Order: sequence, then C-alpha cells, then structure tokens
Amino acid sequence: TKFIEENMKKTYLSIFFAAFILLFVSQSNAQISFQIGGGLGYSVPSGDYGGTTAEFYNGEKYGMESGINFHAKARLGLLFINAFGEVGYTTFSGDGDISQSGGGTVKNSQKIVSMKVGPEFAMNIPLSPITPYLQGFVAINTISGSVEFTGTSVVSEGKKDLTSATRVGLGAGVGVIFSLGGIKLDANIQYHLLNFAGKEYKIDNVNSF
Repeated sequence: TKFIEENMKKTYLSIFFAAFILLFVSQSNAQISFQIGGGLGYSVPSGDYGGTTAEFYNGEKYGMESGINFHAKARLGLLFINAFGEVGYTTFSGDGDISQSGGGTVKNSQKIVSMKVGPEFAMNIPLSPITPYLQGFVAINTISGSVEFTGTSVVSEGKKDLTSATRVGLGAGVGVIFSLGGIKLDANIQYHLLNFAGKEYKIDNVNSF
C-alpha cells in the first residue's frame, strides 16, 4: 500500500458537478419565507477525482465514475437575499484493470457527506412562475471509502478501508425554482471543490479475503 499512498499525496484536487432536483414545501409572510425539501441528483467527477483505475493505481488520479446523491435543503428568504443550508450524501465508485495489458484489477469506492451553507441571489421575474438564481457556498465534506486489489504484484491483494477525512470545500451553482401552487420544484447545477486544503490519502486497515 506504500506505493499508492505516497503517490496519491501528490495529487488531490476533488471536483464534481452535481445536478439536483428538489421538491419544496414553503411558508411565508410579507417579508420572510422558509422552504424545506429533499431530492436526488447525479454527480460527475472531474479533475483529479476522475480518471481511470489504471491512473488510480499509478497514483495519478482517483479513478472515480459518476455517482448518485441524496440531499435535503432548507432556504430562508429575506428581503434582498436568500440563505440556504444543505446536507447531502454522494457515492462514487470505479473498477477495472490496473493497466491496458491487465495484470490485476482494482475496485475503488468513496462516500461523501457534505454540509453546505451560503447565500442565494434570486432574479425575480414579474408574473412568472420561474425564478432563476445564483448561489455560492462553503462546505464541510466527510470522505470515506474502500479500495480492493486483485491479482496485483506491487500492492498486496485484499480490501483496504480508507481513513475517514474531513475537508473544507467551496462551490457555486445556478438554479431555477418552478412555483406550482404551494409546492416549489428546484432544479440546480453545482460545481463543488471538495478539498480546498488538505492533500492526504491514507489506508486505515487491511481486510484480506
């Protein structure tokens, strides 16, 4: 495992795009509104968080493929700006050969719990049921997972758990709120830098099968 650990410390830039769809139930008075809802989405890794399993084995990238996310969101509407908070759970995975000529396989998976807070800037359109908005946020991301090697010569075979890590992230997004009576549909796309600072990748323990 030493080979993988030392190389992965050199490259850690975790970015993914997430498309969200949420259903909101809202309450409001003349000046303040509050909305809460939940939904699901589709996340696409990019930068060093994507790549192939061969690149992961060589310590170049993380080799993750697209994943699914589940999330809950609350929005507080004030006079000129909205504030939102969001909790999400995202899963990523990747599996395949460690090289083009074979020589073993790797199964890699990660789970991310994110807590986000930030402002939203709505662009109200008079007499329209559609409200576009822009948002920015800071996030606390807890990342965990496992990796399993089979038929490899440099790294011992078996399943390894990754040390759980908490990282501070930043992001921005655009969205559209569709008002359907008392229900609101929120379609949102976010760009999320998962790991703004730390760059460490550790294997916690080995469970051989």
